[in-house]
Amino acid sequence: MSLAPGPLLFVRGGALGDFVLTLPLLAALFASGREVHVACARRHLPLVRAAGRPARVWDIDGPETLWMFGGVDPVGFAAAWGFGASRSDLPVSTRFLSAARPPPGVSAAVHFSPRLPEGLPAVNPDWRLRVPPLRHDRPVVLAPGASDPVRSWPLPRWSALADAVRAMGLPVVVVGGPAEPWADYRPDLAELMALASGAGAWIGPDTGPTHLAARCGAPTAALFGPTDLAWAPRGADVFPWAADPGELARWAQGAVAKVG
Repeated sequence: MSLAPGPLLFVRGGALGDFVLTLPLLAALFASGREVHVACARRHLPLVRAAGRPARVWDIDGPETLWMFGGVDPVGFAAAWGFGASRSDLPVSTRFLSAARPPPGVSAAVHFSPRLPEGLPAVNPDWRLRVPPLRHDRPVVLAPGASDPVRSWPLPRWSALADAVRAMGLPVVVVGGPAEPWADYRPDLAELMALASGAGAWIGPDTGPTHLAARCGAPTAALFGPTDLAWAPRGADVFPWAADPGELARWAQGAVAKVG
């Protein structure tokens, strides 16, 4: 099918990793040359602006988007893209909804890169964010933090990994959030993107920053234990929970050597 003329709407709530998984779709909408509006959390604005130029960003957590819940479309959108059943009530005549989870055997990156209507570009699940790097010494970045502790190694294993990488003579940056006192660096989202763009290697569990690092093109090692491998970041090397810190340190040494 082809779409009528008019602006397009991209609606995405959720956490950082959820948003990163759907960035290739957003980038394809921007590449269409159409006017694109984005409804998302304000904290994800750096991602939106790195992907393209929105005509308007609607705060999905604020009153300005109340019209999306059974109201009247204030713009006259030609089509809207959303995720999960909660978006089925969008008051836009043409809606494209992706299920919140991929079907069995399908990676999340492919699931959230659907075929677009005639006249719009293809969605490339391997699309990368291009952000100027924060550092040029190609550090090995460790990102231990996870909203659910079961998704990450205990901190002593991360400390052992950091020590093993430093013993190889490589710079190490341990990143975390405001409530994680063990971190060397607590970046905001824009800084996190820039750090990933200049990383020699990135190691993290199944979290948003790990997805973001892979999307920024950093050589990424993703530790996957309790979560489905379908959610592994596109292009990352996946390591099992039982991986040894020394094994990951050797992987990081090889990754840094490749990027130069």
